[in-house]
Amino acid sequence: MDDSSPRDLPQPPLLEKGDPLARALLLAALVSERFRLKGYEPVVVGGSAIEFYTDGAYMSGDIDICWAGGKKPTPVERADVMSRQLGATGGSRSWKVGKMFVDLLGELESQAEEKMTMLETPQGSILLPPVEELLVERVFSARMWTPPNETDERCPRTLMAALLSGELQGDWKLVENLAMLSDYDCLEQVREMMDDVMRELEKQP
Repeated sequence: MDDSSPRDLPQPPLLEKGDPLARALLLAALVSERFRLKGYEPVVVGGSAIEFYTDGAYMSGDIDICWAGGKKPTPVERADVMSRQLGATGGSRSWKVGKMFVDLLGELESQAEEKMTMLETPQGSILLPPVEELLVERVFSARMWTPPNETDERCPRTLMAALLSGELQGDWKLVENLAMLSDYDCLEQVREMMDDVMRELEKQP
């Protein structure tokens, strides 16, 4: 039986109401639940995951989704969920729903998949990578791939501030262990950013 009728789903006008974070959470949950009905496990990754972890302190502007469990939906299945059920426009990878964008990427690559977080919303569940791995990935991207710049730095610094201030809970030993892996090799950069952000937090009233 096909349980993918679009009639019970919010249509694009509803996705255009409310604050940007609430709309992003709604859409991420809708997309996640629809693909779960087809036997896939979507994981919201990258800047969009940090947006949800930081309660909108960092806004990514789109929703990036990878796939856990070693399998990913076919182009036909993607079109069924995104176009037929959610009324999205676009192609196999990039879709637009209302004024928001969703990128359906490849299989999840994680060094700490067992520590993923399930975020519950009124519209369903959103699976997020471990906050520790997101931090290391973003520090690596900001300080190892390109010279430091404000745009690339803002994402990991926002997440780092949330962790250091206690707004988010994280395992700093895991952060360091991940940063020492050959895939990243950025422990020095993580510690440098930690010192920078800590100094900024100490200046705040």
